[in-house]
Amino acid sequence: MARLNQNRSKLLLGCGSAALAIGLAAAPDRAEAQAFQATENVVSGSAGRIITGTGTETIVVDSPTAVIEWSPDEDGLGNALDFLPTGNTATFENGEVVTDFAVLNIVLPAANGNVTVFDGTVISQLIDPQTGGVSPGGTLVFYSPSGIIVGSNAVFDVGNLVLTTLEPSVSSFEAFAAGGTLNLGVSLSTANVIISPGAQIIASAENSYFAVASAEIQMFGTSLVNGSQAYVAGQVVNLTVSNGLFDIEIPVGTDSLTPVVMGGDVGGPSSTGLGDNHLIYAVARANADPISMLFSGNLGFAPAASAGIVNGEIILAANYNVSGRTVDGGSIDEGLNALFDANSALTEVAGSIFIEDFASTSSILAIANEEVQVTAVNGPSFIDGNLLMVGRNFSELTASNGQIFDITGDVYVSADAYGTIGFDLNTGETDAFAGTAFIDGFGGGTLNIAGAATVSASAVAGSDLGLRSSGIANGGSASVASTGGALTIGGVVEVLAIASEAQVASGYFSGGTFTAGTAQVFASQGGQVILQDDVFVNANARGTDGDQLSGSTASTAFGGFAGIQALGSGSNVELGGDVFADVSAIAGSSSELVQGGLADAGEISVFVDADGGIEMLNSLILRAEAFGGLNSGGQGGEALGGLARVFVPNGGTVNIGGEFEASASAFGGEGIGGGNAFGGQAGARTTVGTIDIGGTAIVNAQADGGDASFGFGGAGGDALGGSSFLQADGTLTASGTLNVGGFAFVGSTARGGIGGIGDGGTILAGRGGDGTGGQIGTPNQADPNFGSGAFILGGGDNGNISIGLLADVFNFGIGGDGGNGGLGQAGGDGGNGVGGTAQAGQALLGGDGSVGAGTASFGELRIFANGVGGNGGFGGSAGDVQGNGGDGSGFGAFFTTRAGTVIADLV
Repeated sequence: MARLNQNRSKLLLGCGSAALAIGLAAAPDRAEAQAFQATENVVSGSAGRIITGTGTETIVVDSPTAVIEWSPDEDGLGNALDFLPTGNTATFENGEVVTDFAVLNIVLPAANGNVTVFDGTVISQLIDPQTGGVSPGGTLVFYSPSGIIVGSNAVFDVGNLVLTTLEPSVSSFEAFAAGGTLNLGVSLSTANVIISPGAQIIASAENSYFAVASAEIQMFGTSLVNGSQAYVAGQVVNLTVSNGLFDIEIPVGTDSLTPVVMGGDVGGPSSTGLGDNHLIYAVARANADPISMLFSGNLGFAPAASAGIVNGEIILAANYNVSGRTVDGGSIDEGLNALFDANSALTEVAGSIFIEDFASTSSILAIANEEVQVTAVNGPSFIDGNLLMVGRNFSELTASNGQIFDITGDVYVSADAYGTIGFDLNTGETDAFAGTAFIDGFGGGTLNIAGAATVSASAVAGSDLGLRSSGIANGGSASVASTGGALTIGGVVEVLAIASEAQVASGYFSGGTFTAGTAQVFASQGGQVILQDDVFVNANARGTDGDQLSGSTASTAFGGFAGIQALGSGSNVELGGDVFADVSAIAGSSSELVQGGLADAGEISVFVDADGGIEMLNSLILRAEAFGGLNSGGQGGEALGGLARVFVPNGGTVNIGGEFEASASAFGGEGIGGGNAFGGQAGARTTVGTIDIGGTAIVNAQADGGDASFGFGGAGGDALGGSSFLQADGTLTASGTLNVGGFAFVGSTARGGIGGIGDGGTILAGRGGDGTGGQIGTPNQADPNFGSGAFILGGGDNGNISIGLLADVFNFGIGGDGGNGGLGQAGGDGGNGVGGTAQAGQALLGGDGSVGAGTASFGELRIFANGVGGNGGFGGSAGDVQGNGGDGSGFGAFFTTRAGTVIADLV
């Protein structure tokens, strides 16, 4: 518009609304001519309204900020006309005396409280007073307490735009225009904002923004914003925006059950690089009832112009405030390293996020205090970037119903839980109970992840710093799976259900109980899982550590379950890197007068059922180890080794291209008296089916009693070896085959702990603990139906086992050394050592020997089952008596050929 016309309008209208009203009073066709079907009242600042044609007008703003009240025209029955009808255009622009402006437009309710409807075009622009050049600019805020509908023909072509049904305070609006905080919701509102399909929100100027704040928001239109967008649902909302980053606070939540529903095209151009922040926010808080935020359609920004530029980010939050890129202590730009542990949920009322059948060209963070679900179910889905999902009770990434879901970046799926750290906490605040997190190619769906993936349902106990006490931690359920579909992940995969503590201060601590959960990789119902890099499956537990000198109480640790499984006909798992699974338990240290913390390791199952298969191109390492708690004030903690095995009972194959290691060892805790240790079960076994190990196999179920390292005169802990095995049973009608291409070392050694020293007075040196190797007639604590000992066996009827190079089968029992005497005292006695069962060859494992088709082949074979008594402790001074050595006795080293054929070079 020419400057002459603008100057003329000022002369005619002045700067107040009264002159405008008078000037237009004589115009009989005013309602038909104006763009906005309403009467204006400039209550703050300076602005003039010019009717430029039929259905067009220009609002010229002559002050940095202005507030305009609009009273809608009515139809005679109290119903408002469309505020901006189809085809009408309203333009906001700066006057000569300002270079930028912000206008708060308050659309007052009509008599019947009708929703404010925009179905025309709103333009906000800046005019250079020197050149007359026009560019998008200015800030428009439209507030309607009765609700806002942006119709399918509507276009907003603006600098910055805010649509809200929550009442703004004028003072905060003026502060917001200068970079401060906009306070919305002085009075509570239940109205909504609906942006219809076909509606367009355009903000093309660099560093623009668009925000919607309401009790309920439905976005089905198109937004193209060269900056950031925020969709915020609540009844009271505070917004701050700086350099494209929003800070969003929701002091009072919404009563809508679905406060944000998004199904349009939401995005804009790419960032140009560092400092040009492009983000999309959708944030909601529940008031009294659970809420669900629903997303589909197209989200994200255009592809970056060059490599290394972040292609925009999307933050979705249910029941959390947002500060820039950070929610609940974690930031979207930290990727897999983000830690969302701040416990900053705004309410205990459940909030959930559901993202379905969508395409995103930017990385996404979705966090909710109840559930996050991201899926392709009725159409394909796509993410060009990373996906971070945090659902405190449920977090689920799926492709199903034959749909394809492709993700080009990394994926983080979390149902982690964190206990609170602080003073004077309420009961239970320090406890942490993790939820359920999984990735699944389900029901014919195909899910492809190009980057790395972490799926975690871990629990981290908090601490009451005043009471010096730890909470308890229970891991949840984490899985990477394909249930009748297909899943491929290109990068490193971590599946975690860990229980641990977050102690932040030294000194006396009352220990809690730490119980790991379930972590699995599996294919079922004919599903296919392909993980191309290293895989870590961890369900370990670590207890809290107390100060050794302050009387801290014991914490116990229980390992969980880790599975790598192919379940059902046609199910297959292919693992391209090294595989590590851990269900170990580490009890925390203490200084109590009674038993130290118990460590009870969990179970690892590498399992194939029917004709499925697991293919590992490299090595497999299994750890089900237990470490009893150190106790400087009493007996060390007991340790129970777990179960770590590869098992093929009913057909199918497990191929391990590299080395195989399995350990179910136990280590009693140190103390004034050492803790006892019981080895678990470790090995590989097939009843019907095939296990192939390309490299060396190392299987260990040792037990080490704890040493009496503190105080005086305590006995070393006793140790009982577990069960270690490489075994191919076969049956009367079907074969089982286990092949090891390299060396094989199978052992179940037990070592007693070292006795405590004498004090040179009344407390004599302690005795060493007994070490008893695992014996075939002794049930194993990890599985009472399983005997103990060390075995490499094939079944006489169709059981076939082959070791390509040297096989060592050993089961030592080693007594612990007695403690040394104090001055003038004799040394303590050594513990007894009893060897266990060590056996190799052919046995009647799968039948009665009548078929006799089993084979056992060894390159070289050595079998040991020795017992070695512990040494007596030294006397405290010259002439003092050395303690007696413990007894040593073997038990049974067997080379057996009960049926079938055995080939071995005995060494």
